[in-house]
Amino acid sequence: MTGRVVSIVALVVVIVLTGQSLSAQTREAVPPPAPSEEQYTPSTDILVPWRDGCLRRHCLMPHAVYVGSHVLALYNADGSIWGVFDLRKEEANFYADAPELIPIAHIDGNFHGGPVLRIKGESEHWYQVIVNEDTGMTAYALKVPFEPQQTGMWTKTTFEFWLINTRFIQRRPGSSPLLDAPNGKPVAGDDGQSRTLEFIKLDRPGGEWAFVRVNYKLAGWVRLRDGRKFFLWTQFSLGLWDNDKDR
Repeated sequence: MTGRVVSIVALVVVIVLTGQSLSAQTREAVPPPAPSEEQYTPSTDILVPWRDGCLRRHCLMPHAVYVGSHVLALYNADGSIWGVFDLRKEEANFYADAPELIPIAHIDGNFHGGPVLRIKGESEHWYQVIVNEDTGMTAYALKVPFEPQQTGMWTKTTFEFWLINTRFIQRRPGSSPLLDAPNGKPVAGDDGQSRTLEFIKLDRPGGEWAFVRVNYKLAGWVRLRDGRKFFLWTQFSLGLWDNDKDR
């Protein structure tokens, strides 16, 4: 019995010491290699400043942490800072006021609003993203921020994920009718007057055409966007009908 007690005590000591060691390793995390030192695979996904697990108000983290993660960092190929932006409009470095940052879209929302960046490539530690859709300029976002630069909560996702969760998108009354294929012929029975469309799928990952349903009976294709110009109201268009406002 005494031997068993000693063994248990020794095991507890080992577990405690191991836990302290792992904790210390976590606190002393070192920066990853510079983006230029890693290999990248092509991607059609998008990157958003979304607090993972907080879609539709169901959060997996304390609320204070969720709303407090409002500063985002992007990096150059050598690992230096390309830019630091804030998601809050009242701040001097509000992301939408930065002329060099022209994202593919913007996410609408009080807590998870912000720029939508197309991912061009992905490596072990980095996302290579297009930060200027006009020039094609790229920068890099860390997959997991390292101490002491705990900035941002970039999350890889897809257009499809957000559109499916939004489910219903809208078009202007009098818009073009549904088509039987992208750039195809009009679908009989749709006059373009119904504003609400039920999103079903895109023509391809990151595509520009959406397959939708109207009034739960008619189905067809509509042009969702042309580059960063959106023709329909979605989670990415800030709820604005003024399509001349690119930013």
